[in-house]
Amino acid sequence: MRQVLESLAGRASYLTFCPMTPGEQRGLGRGGGWEELLAARDQDWLDLLAAQPDDALDWRELASCGGFPTPPFN
Repeated sequence: MRQVLESLAGRASYLTFCPMTPGEQRGLGRGGGWEELLAARDQDWLDLLAAQPDDALDWRELASCGGFPTPPFN
């Protein structure tokens, strides 16, 4: 803050954003498969996990994209 030229007295706020998870980036929601697992009975977990699609993502591609959505430009 020492390098800020304008004080913007009372008009500045700081927000901390966590990066998006790979599931969020793909539009799968916040919890991904966890919501289904937590709602299911314990004995049904293996069946739920076996039914999940095996779409392993390359970590290099994920790292190059970053964890934040692309900002909209007008």
